[in-house]
Amino acid sequence: MFSPDQTLAFQAQFPEPTVIQPYVQLAAILSLKQTLFNITALRAPGVAEAGVAAARAGVVAAEDNLSFAAAQLFVTLAGLKGLEAATQRAIEVGDKRIKDARAQLEAGTSTQLNVTRAETDRASAAQQKLAIQTQRRTLQAQLAALLGRTTTVDVSGEPIDTQVLLEAPVEPSARANVKAGEAALVAAEKAIGLSDLSWLPTLAAEGNLRYSNVSGFSGDNFVATGTLNLVIPLYDSGVRYADTDAARAATAKARAELDRARVEAHAAVVEAEARVESAQAELTLGEAQLRLATEAVAQVEALSGAGLATDLELVDADRVRFGADQSLAQKRFALDIARIQRVYARGGRLEAKK
Repeated sequence: MFSPDQTLAFQAQFPEPTVIQPYVQLAAILSLKQTLFNITALRAPGVAEAGVAAARAGVVAAEDNLSFAAAQLFVTLAGLKGLEAATQRAIEVGDKRIKDARAQLEAGTSTQLNVTRAETDRASAAQQKLAIQTQRRTLQAQLAALLGRTTTVDVSGEPIDTQVLLEAPVEPSARANVKAGEAALVAAEKAIGLSDLSWLPTLAAEGNLRYSNVSGFSGDNFVATGTLNLVIPLYDSGVRYADTDAARAATAKARAELDRARVEAHAAVVEAEARVESAQAELTLGEAQLRLATEAVAQVEALSGAGLATDLELVDADRVRFGADQSLAQKRFALDIARIQRVYARGGRLEAKK
């Protein structure tokens, strides 16, 4: 047996005791992860960029359609200006005929029927002018809505070729819908590569730094670890094949739509050229008809002044001239519409002349 003094001396020879698990434990962990290789991470940005480009091209195509609609409304309003001018000329002729008929009635060389007939023709022309003005205000409101304006858009009655450039120095392949189809095809083809290569493994690095107030037997409060993870996909229940088939189907659809857009663009140019030629021929015929109708009115007026033509013949000549005048205004409008369609068929847009 040791004496108490010997026991204390013996214990003094040992080191201080190590605390393995204190009552209060504190720990903090910093974890860092980095993917070193992943086919989705590498290809996804390109696929996303192609999708954004396709969406932007689609927006441009939609804007082009709205621009074409606005151009047609613009040309229609200009055509209505011509029709309104024709009806105004008919009203002025009607006023002259009423004045002449009343003078003849007072002189006793005509009847009230001639005055009534002249007033009827004048009232008919005035009614047509009112209808044209109403239609013009409606179309002006529609054009303002398409252009995003709150005020009325005023359109000049000058020939459309004096206001805007009607020649498009581009090809049908430059049409916005063709460009949108090309962008959509590129996006669809890139999506195939994304799903088709999803079988490749993923390599990732991970590092952890741990601090604890419990140093344990090592005496270190900080512990750092690093790992490399290689994940090899074995079986995904056919998801990769399904995604690839869906991407290929989307690509085939985009290619078919692009081919259709190209064919339609070419056909639109041919059709627009034919419409311009036909409208130009119709306009030339309309000008000749108006010229003959005007000459006929002059001849009937001369004969009426000599007492060799009746008032009814003069009224009929006026009506024929008014019809030819209206027809010519409509043919000018048809030619302007055909020329606008040709511009957009070629992939151009209306540009105001400077």
